[in-house]
Amino acid sequence: GSAFAAGPDTPVASDGLALAETGVSSANAVAPFKGSGPRFDLSLKERFTAAGTNRRDPRPGNNERTVIGADGRFRVNNTSDYPFSAIVEISFDDENGDEFGCTGWFISKNTIATAGHCVHQGSGGVDGFYDPATYTIWPGRNGSSTPFGKCGARRLYTVTGWSVDGKKSSDYGAIKLDCNKGSQTGFFGYFFDTVSLANRAIKIFGYPCDKPADQMWGMAGSVASSTTNSVKYTIDTFGCQSGSAVYETRDDGPYAMAVHAYGVSGGTNSGTRITKAVFNNFQKWGAAP
Repeated sequence: GSAFAAGPDTPVASDGLALAETGVSSANAVAPFKGSGPRFDLSLKERFTAAGTNRRDPRPGNNERTVIGADGRFRVNNTSDYPFSAIVEISFDDENGDEFGCTGWFISKNTIATAGHCVHQGSGGVDGFYDPATYTIWPGRNGSSTPFGKCGARRLYTVTGWSVDGKKSSDYGAIKLDCNKGSQTGFFGYFFDTVSLANRAIKIFGYPCDKPADQMWGMAGSVASSTTNSVKYTIDTFGCQSGSAVYETRDDGPYAMAVHAYGVSGGTNSGTRITKAVFNNFQKWGAAP
């Protein structure tokens, strides 16, 4: 490693793999990819019993009700259609065997972005990672229907701002999968911008734990305010939606601007904003072997 002090966006991996500093775009956006769509052969139409009824969000206190006023979320039934196909349900266990739930979204054929607290406890350095062997990822899941089957985790990523300091501003991460299903599901675009994101039209979809097991729910709205490291909104969310993409829709598809991470504080829910450093890490993680 470097002799210089590491910044909060210094990437860390559950297996210690160092990342190449190459392959990072000089642009401020990575374009979305629609994917080849589902292939409904039997190997991908695995059926599961209704699991996840006892799941909870790994972030302490993150299962308080974060539906603001009347619940404006609606259920997504066409989960095999892009971009919903590129949204995944995440299930994993902590060291006590308690089951946790989160949401993620494809950023490459074998990598999903999610919240830092969905891969790491937020302190403890390398020892704070959850066990990759306990992870199951279901792209585009719709109750007992899993149009793309399921994947496991090969490696978990976050940054030292989260793994060492537990900073909200660094609460983001990624999971390297043991499959390339992103080629079928497609993946999200993402971008960074230094201007205010207030009033931008956004959507947030995921797998909230207050709804029936394994269903995708979400809502559209707009950004209430933004800071250097945070995007705030009154879109309804709940525990286990941690890690969802906070995205806007452009002509060529969805572009994420933040990773949903926190319930109500001061009347808004919030996500970790994609800065240039986050943007660069997403590219490195997506391209890593």
